[in-house]
Amino acid sequence: MKRSKFVDLPRLKKGKRQGMKPLSLAITAALVGCSSNSGEDVVVVNSVNDCVANTSFDQEQCTLAYQQALKEAEQTAPKYSSQYDCEAEFGHASCRQNSSGFFMPFMTGYLISSALNSFSNQRYYHPVYTYQGRSGSARVLSDGTPLKSMGNGRYKAPSNTSTKAMPTVTRTISRGGFGSKASAKASWGSSRSGGSWGG
Repeated sequence: MKRSKFVDLPRLKKGKRQGMKPLSLAITAALVGCSSNSGEDVVVVNSVNDCVANTSFDQEQCTLAYQQALKEAEQTAPKYSSQYDCEAEFGHASCRQNSSGFFMPFMTGYLISSALNSFSNQRYYHPVYTYQGRSGSARVLSDGTPLKSMGNGRYKAPSNTSTKAMPTVTRTISRGGFGSKASAKASWGSSRSGGSWGG
C-alpha cells in the first residue's frame, strides 16, 4: 500500500502546522471532569512522528492507527462520479481516483483516543477531511460531522466518536450533497460555549 495513493505529498511538503495538510492526525483527548455530553477534545498533529511526540502511542502504534484510517477511508469516504464534483466540495487537487473509478477526497487527518495507552482494535481511527464550504473550510468526518475548532490547533468532536463506526459508502454523492450533510450535522455542538466551526 503506497502512501502516495492516499496523500498529496507535494502539499504535505509545503504545508504549515495550521494549514491544510493531507497527512495529519486528529488526536482525540478526553478532558478530566468533562461530562459524557461535552464531546471529545481533538488536537491536530501533522505526521506519524507528531503522533509519537504528542500522544502515548509509540511509532508502531501510530503507524497501525494511520494504516487503519487509510483502510477505513476506502470504505467510508464520500465518493463522486467526477473529479470536478469532488473538488467542488474539497478544493482543487484535493481528490483522487480510487481503484473502483470513483473520486474521493484526500484524508487530511485521523482520530486517536487518548483514553488508550496503546493501539486497540476496539477503537476506530477515523479519517478526517477538509471540506471547503462557501463560508470557509472545516475539518469533517466521513459522514459529514464537522469538528469544532477551539483554537490553537484544538478541535471538539462528538462524544464517543472513537468508539462508533462510520457508515460504509457504496454509492456516489452529487455535487453539493456532502455540504448539505455537514450543515445538517453542524448543530451538534451549537449549544456549547466557545469555539467555532472551521479548519
